[in-house]
Amino acid sequence: MSLCRYHLKLSRAHVDCHVCTIQKEGILHLWPKVTNELKVLPDEGCATEVLHTAGRHGLPELAMDVLRALKAIGADLREYHFAPIIESFCRTNRIKEALSALTLMRQHNIEPNSDTAHPIFEAIRVSTDALDAAWDALSTLRSEDQTVDVTAFNVVIQASVALGDLQRAFGIYQMCSELDIKPTLDTYHFLLSSCIAAKHRELGDRLIAEMKEAKIKPDARTYERLIVLCLTGKTYEDAFFYLEEMKAENLYPPLSVYEAIIQRCVLEKDERYAVAMQELQEYGYEVSPELKRVISDEGESRHSKTERRPNERRPGRGGRYGPP
Repeated sequence: MSLCRYHLKLSRAHVDCHVCTIQKEGILHLWPKVTNELKVLPDEGCATEVLHTAGRHGLPELAMDVLRALKAIGADLREYHFAPIIESFCRTNRIKEALSALTLMRQHNIEPNSDTAHPIFEAIRVSTDALDAAWDALSTLRSEDQTVDVTAFNVVIQASVALGDLQRAFGIYQMCSELDIKPTLDTYHFLLSSCIAAKHRELGDRLIAEMKEAKIKPDARTYERLIVLCLTGKTYEDAFFYLEEMKAENLYPPLSVYEAIIQRCVLEKDERYAVAMQELQEYGYEVSPELKRVISDEGESRHSKTERRPNERRPGRGGRYGPP
């Protein structure tokens, strides 16, 4: 056990690649010696250090052996115990096993999240081939009667969005029933981000309708995406409607929402930018230098002959932003 402790002091030193190589080789030598030959089970702190080294260096067999040791000593398994295991699989391009590890987490009553799946995202966002391989892995898991975790499903959609492939992202989304998956709020957030990038308001509206049908309650991030999506269109009146609805739900509008609204209003010579500015300050936000410059430029352009661009308004949909 003292050997393990001695070597793990090295694992805390991230000086250069040479030190990292020593950590890897040392742990590969010491771990089986301590656990198999000496029949000594490490404590949780020691095992967790070994897990992190296994994750950094792509040693999934070692990572899984450490997990077995943690179970043997009765450790209270948490998300941070599984994250290095997933990382180790990704570093060796074993995406199927990484996706399956998310299901393993759920089986231990640990809820995976997008941070847990981030190594998978980084591994499959590099190309459509990598993305297709990940989708094939999900299909294979399902054909083998294994449960596909919704986080695994979501990370494949997230990678599609990162690649700018709206069609592929929605194609995967439409296959959720085949994987026995129920979309979550994260699913819709990733897809709404894709709609924003493509300026596809109609598809975004369809998503929101399906989200409501699934009885998934929107949160502040949902409204933020909805508002920004509305601002990408030729008309943007619904952005104010969703802002008012957001506040009515006692959700705190982020600074980014007000900045986006103000910039669009300034661009369109829409005087309601002043109302948004007032609200921004009422919520305790500070006006950034960049936003001040935008407003200043707008003030200077008032003397130009540029006419205000028309914006279709829907009576009663804007709250304090509505037409008089």
